Amino acid sequence: MSGYEILGQLGSGGMGVVYEARHRATGEHVALKTIDARSTEAEKSLRREIGTLRGINHPGVVRLLGDGCCRGVPFYTMDLLPGPSLALVFAQESRNEARPSKGRLTILRRIASALAFVHAQGIVHRDLNPSNIVFRAPDQPVLVDFGLAAHCSTSVPRERLEGGGKTVGTLAYMAPEQILGQLVDARADLYAFGCILYQALTGRVPFTGNRRDTVLRQHLEAAPCPPSVLRRRVPIALEHLTLRLLAKTPAERTGSAAEIVASLGSLGGDDWP
Repeated sequence: MSGYEILGQLGSGGMGVVYEARHRATGEHVALKTIDARSTEAEKSLRREIGTLRGINHPGVVRLLGDGCCRGVPFYTMDLLPGPSLALVFAQESRNEARPSKGRLTILRRIASALAFVHAQGIVHRDLNPSNIVFRAPDQPVLVDFGLAAHCSTSVPRERLEGGGKTVGTLAYMAPEQILGQLVDARADLYAFGCILYQALTGRVPFTGNRRDTVLRQHLEAAPCPPSVLRRRVPIALEHLTLRLLAKTPAERTGSAAEIVASLGSLGGDDWP
C-alpha cells in the first residue's frame, strides 16, 4: 500500500484482511486493513468501517490512524494491538474459577462501556463477539472490526442487516431478530454481550450444536441453561443480568449498555479511568 511496507498478515475474515505494516517515512508500526477480494460489497463494508471509526474516540474502540486508496483499493490503518483476542483468552484459560474475579468483571464492564459509547454515537456494531475484542493491555479490551456496523441518526439505531440474502454475523452470538432478518438496533449488541457474559461465567456459549440450523433454532426458541447450573456460586445478580440480556424479544432485554456498565460496577468491576 502506498506509503507503507507490508510486514506480514495478522488475520483475515469475512471480506477483509489485516496486515502488520510499517510507515516508510516515520517507521511507525500499524495494523493495515484492506479488502480480500475486489467486490462492491467488500468495498462498501470497508468504507462503512472507515466512516464509523473516523467519528469515534474512546480507549475501548480501535483508533483510526489514516485511510487511503491504492490502485483503486481502499485501506485504512489503525493501532497495532498486541492482543490476544478475548476468544483466545476464553480458549486458553482454566474454567475452574468458581466466582468471577474483579479483573474479569473490570474487563466485561469496560467492554460494555465502549459499547455504550458507540451506541450513544448512533452506531450498532452488529458483530460483537470475542474475536472482535482484542487487548491493548491485560485490563484494556478494545472493540475492533466495524465492517457490519449500522449508522443511524435516531437515538435507537435501527437498520436491516443485509448480507446478499444470507444471515450475516457470528452464529454463536447472533440475536434472534438478526437471524430472522428483521430490523436490528442496539439491543442486538446487548444480546451478543449476553452471550459473551454467559461464556465468561460458564466457559461455553449459551447455545451449541453440530449443525448451524440447530444453533439458529436454539437462539430463536430455546431457553439458556442458567449459568449457576453449570458453575456453582455465580452471583445471583450476575445470573439475572445475563438471562435478561438473552431474552428472545428485544423489549425484554436490559435497556441499554449503560445499564450493563452500572450493574457490573455494582458487582465490583472498574470502568475506564
